[in-house]
This record gives sequence, structure tokens and C-alpha cells, in this order.
Amino acid sequence: MLGVTYNAEVGMGTPTQLFNLTADTGSMLTWAVLASCKDTDCPGASTKRKYDPAASTTSRVGRKDHEAYGDGEMDLTLYSDVVQLGRIKIDATVGGANKTFERDGKLDHDGLLGLGRKADADPAPVLDSLARERRG
Repeated sequence: MLGVTYNAEVGMGTPTQLFNLTADTGSMLTWAVLASCKDTDCPGASTKRKYDPAASTTSRVGRKDHEAYGDGEMDLTLYSDVVQLGRIKIDATVGGANKTFERDGKLDHDGLLGLGRKADADPAPVLDSLARERRG
């Protein structure tokens, strides 16, 4: 990450779990550290707010995933759940990180808000899910 980052308070799950997520136009996936992840696999996890899908009545487990970034790689489990941006609620796919990279532990965030766009992205970015809901 270079220079300044922009963070947003984003809710995930029902009831809402709040996270400080870095807006990332280079990533399509919205994710937070998974509640079960410890500092050994998720450096800095003890200082972050963590996503607990078991505490969400709207969470549905999906598949395992692996994401590569310019400065590291991570392993996640994907979930269908509600994402909340202000008053807007979106049914979307989110990631629960169960292994993050060393540099991420030093960043002042709980994960990423993926704002990137790509045709036929799998999983669909949160804002694409919102656009589909609004058309539907």
C-alpha cells in the first residue's frame, strides 16, 4: 500500500458486526479476519475486530479461496451474508480470512472493502451485488 488509505466502517452479518475496512479499488473481495484466526496465522489478529459467521443469523458458508495481493497472499473462507454500508444493506459474498500475510498485521484496518470491478468476477464484488439487487 502506498501513502494514504481511506477506511470505512462496514457492517457484516446479522446482527451487524462492525469493521474498519480499507477501501481497495484493486481488489474485488470484501473481507475481514475470521474470528477463529490467531496471531500465528493472522499477524496482528489480536488487535483487530474479527468476523464471526457463527454469530450471524444470515451467514451461509461457501467455499475456500486464496487471494494474492502485490505484497502477500491469504487464505479465506467465503460466506454469503449481509453487508451494510451506512443505511444500505446488501446480500453479498464476503471473506473470512484464516491466514493473512505479515504486512497486513501492521496495517490499521480489520480487512478490505473490495471496490474493484471485473466482468464476471467470482465472487461478485459487493457493489456489483448491490447493482443486481437494485435492477432485480
